Amino acid sequence: MPIKQHTGLSNLQLQLLFALKLLAGVVNLYIHNNVFSTSDAAFYYWQSMGELQIALQRPSHFIHEWLFNWGDITGRYNIFNKENTPYWSNLGSLFHGKFMTLSNILSFGHFYVNVIFYNFFFFIGQLLLYKSFYTLRPDKKYLLLITIFLIPSILFWCSGIHKDGWVLTALGILAYYTIKLQNKYQVHYLSIVLCALLFLLLIRYFYFVCIVPAYLLWIFTQNKQNKFGIYTIAYLSIVLLFLTYGYLDPTHNPMMIIINKQQEFLTLKGISDVKVNILEPSIWSFISNAPRALYHILLLPDFNLSDPIRYQIASLDSMLVCIFIGIGFIYFKLKNTNHSFLLFALYFSITVYVFIGYTIPNSGAIVRYKSEFTALLLPTLVCVSEIPWLDRFILTIRNRLINTITNE
Repeated sequence: MPIKQHTGLSNLQLQLLFALKLLAGVVNLYIHNNVFSTSDAAFYYWQSMGELQIALQRPSHFIHEWLFNWGDITGRYNIFNKENTPYWSNLGSLFHGKFMTLSNILSFGHFYVNVIFYNFFFFIGQLLLYKSFYTLRPDKKYLLLITIFLIPSILFWCSGIHKDGWVLTALGILAYYTIKLQNKYQVHYLSIVLCALLFLLLIRYFYFVCIVPAYLLWIFTQNKQNKFGIYTIAYLSIVLLFLTYGYLDPTHNPMMIIINKQQEFLTLKGISDVKVNILEPSIWSFISNAPRALYHILLLPDFNLSDPIRYQIASLDSMLVCIFIGIGFIYFKLKNTNHSFLLFALYFSITVYVFIGYTIPNSGAIVRYKSEFTALLLPTLVCVSEIPWLDRFILTIRNRLINTITNE
């Protein structure tokens, strides 16, 4: 596949990146199979193996169910209606299970071999996201590689047999082909963009709801002046509407979307649960809980020497990401926000970060669910910030490597 184009990377570098993702996917699967009593990946695997046993007896029925059974959508077309939430939330699980079945057919039921088929798509999506940023800032190639591929939480969670990799794949395809569509209109680019949006709706419908305003602003502001100002005013208006609309129409209070999500997660008991305040449908409840939400999303899990090594690594990863974010905002340059894609990525990823901080009461789950948006936020901050001492450091390392290779 011609995936090397417009990456600034050699074939060997691409092969090493893909091999690293496969290794991370295998480690992820091994840990979940041997450390935890249950896991999502194992559930889908054994469910799929059971379905394949039935397929041997009734192949035509199996093929029909595998292709066309996506639940009963009758009366559930409104994705913003909370009563339709269970249906749209279940679609991602259905797709994940169906892909597991396909993988089991291709791997002859070898669980670990399935990591290859998942990461084939995950890697392409991640590479397309990298290309989207690289076309804007080729001078920051290595920082983009680190922040998109090599942050430990991104590498671990977005290479495993989880839906996080699918979300990142959808975001990569959407970003890359939207940029190509804006540069040159072609029908097949538009078709790919629409399919990427539909796929995101299928995998995680709530992320689709979050992406709609950011994506529309990206399209609307592409040829506008003062893009940053337009985005800021639009998002301030969205936040104000979110906090006040329930007082105007209590039957359709958007705050209940966040509250219901929090309640769903509170019913799931986990090992690394943390204390959270129960949200209420009031402005004060959301404002007073904002500091705790930011602490959860940026700094959990807490570092503790008595914790298992996996929690210590997750804590150090959170610290690393927090440092990256802090440095990115300290050296933020408004002049670098002239491309709407960067503002789209910045506002969308922050929106989902805040949502995760409010709703998820488990430090391990927080690290997992924010991983794909860390892969969106950090490279955005790399592109919009200018850090002189870091640029000098990278240039020095690069020159030393070149000199070493030349001398040899």
